[in-house]
Amino acid sequence: MDKARKHLSHADKNTRQAAITLYLNYSILFNNKEDEEGRSQGIAGFATSVMMETDIQNVLRSATTLGNLCHNNEEAYAQVLSFGFKFPAKTSLVIPETEKEVEKNWQTIQELATMLGVEFA
Repeated sequence: MDKARKHLSHADKNTRQAAITLYLNYSILFNNKEDEEGRSQGIAGFATSVMMETDIQNVLRSATTLGNLCHNNEEAYAQVLSFGFKFPAKTSLVIPETEKEVEKNWQTIQELATMLGVEFA
């Protein structure tokens, strides 16, 4: 995960999405296998990158990943709170005209933010 971390803030959105997807896959693994260090690395990886994300799909994947990392894990949840995560405001996102489910995706992001105690910038 450490090697993918630098790609979370890459200029190309597809590169960021690939790195986020890797983290998402690990977050699913960590729900099936106890790995506190892995969870912690995953959360730390998103500490600054999620606030700077501009793509709605990447924010959705990031929020889902953080939700997975915190699932049934109070220590992980406390770590998210300690970092003071903020998701980008909807108005700061670039939403392509081809994006079909903007409102549904935004609602999911809002629900995950509420669950995680994360605010919007």
